[in-house]
Amino acid sequence: MQRFFIKIYYQFVDLNVGGIIILIIYCIQYTIVKKFEKNMNKESITVIGSGIVGICCALKLQSQGLQVTIIDKNDPVSGCSSGNAGHFATEQIFPMASLSILKSLPSIILGPNGPLSIKQSYLPKAMPWMFRFLMAARKNQFKKGTKILCHLNKVAMQSYFPLIKMANAEHLIQQKGYLLAFEGNNGMKLAQKEFKKLSSYDVKQTIVQHSEIKELEPQLKNCQNAIYYPDIHYTTDPLKFSMALFESFIDQGGKFIKREILKINPNTNKEVDLITIGNTIQANKVIVATGAYSHKLTKNLGYNIPLETERGYHLMLSNRDLLNRPVAFAQRKFIMTPMDNGTRLAGTVEFAGLKNKPNWKRADMLLNHAQYFLNPLKQVKAADGERWMGFRPSLPDSLPVIDQDITHKNIFYAFGHQHLGLTQAAVTADLISNLVHAEKPIFDLQPCSIQRFN
Repeated sequence: MQRFFIKIYYQFVDLNVGGIIILIIYCIQYTIVKKFEKNMNKESITVIGSGIVGICCALKLQSQGLQVTIIDKNDPVSGCSSGNAGHFATEQIFPMASLSILKSLPSIILGPNGPLSIKQSYLPKAMPWMFRFLMAARKNQFKKGTKILCHLNKVAMQSYFPLIKMANAEHLIQQKGYLLAFEGNNGMKLAQKEFKKLSSYDVKQTIVQHSEIKELEPQLKNCQNAIYYPDIHYTTDPLKFSMALFESFIDQGGKFIKREILKINPNTNKEVDLITIGNTIQANKVIVATGAYSHKLTKNLGYNIPLETERGYHLMLSNRDLLNRPVAFAQRKFIMTPMDNGTRLAGTVEFAGLKNKPNWKRADMLLNHAQYFLNPLKQVKAADGERWMGFRPSLPDSLPVIDQDITHKNIFYAFGHQHLGLTQAAVTADLISNLVHAEKPIFDLQPCSIQRFN
């Protein structure tokens, strides 16, 4: 740098045209060199997983000056990030494991069109997870879980807005609220009970009856009561939305490698070896965000994570302009979302693991539910729609793992968001950023520790 300024000094002494040209050349050279040095000195980090959680983590860290690479065995956004209901469910602050769900479990499982199905041959494998789920339903555990879900969901959209703006994806987000509908003679009683549960939390809601439901959703029938959540957002195309974030990451210098990581090995040089078929990729820091497959990568690091796969289904219909906003149905536990290219029917839970073939009857039955509530679907057949099945990564206490490895400080974890992956992806990215930069997280992450299962 000293030599550079000496040259500048002599050029100013002899201010002729040639000197000015040389001075400009030196300035350009200096700028290029400094930019190159800056890029060479950038801290690098590798995100394993190209779902919405991994993408948000990558985009957030990239915006803070890190060089980020995403690695995935599949194409970006090819899992639940593309097939979800599009609902940013910030009102869902209660863990799935609760005393109320346990009481209604027999009817939920035994009903032929019920929201929960367990493949008989898979039941023995699912039993340990089920036992942990029962334990998580205890009052004290439920209270702790509710507290952390409140924290995560309260700031979920605030965390998203900078990323959405960065990706120019504002047109894919709508804020028209969300309806949770109740049917039958006891609909009002159930609505009041649900309303009361949320009334002590910072969730804006109001009970609406038949005439008000008709104003909000003119084509909806057989719903006498509902709860309206006016602040809720949704995306009109989950695939395009997630891809917009991914493409923003790539446009800003991010790198994507399509390869399967078989094992994570911390090495003696304080780096991490990512073992693939044929070669090893070395990384300075690593974030594990591989959704339903995350527990396979954490085994080698000493963690036996009770992560189960809740297989979720959707049926995408080409019928448009049926609804103005997402509408969910409390008793049937399914949701209909208006999207740019049609209406998405989503929901149901199936325990059948990662390897069994999809049971497309689970997708088809969603149409039966929808036809009960929407007349325009009366003549539609399931074969007219597009079926989809994806793997939700679910932990028995309904809380994600958001943590830094206690031994290998350059390994971080962001997985297990169950039904709230889309909702909590950006706030998870903020928290991972806190951990990567050794900053105090915005709230206590101990309930989301990977150690809690050991």
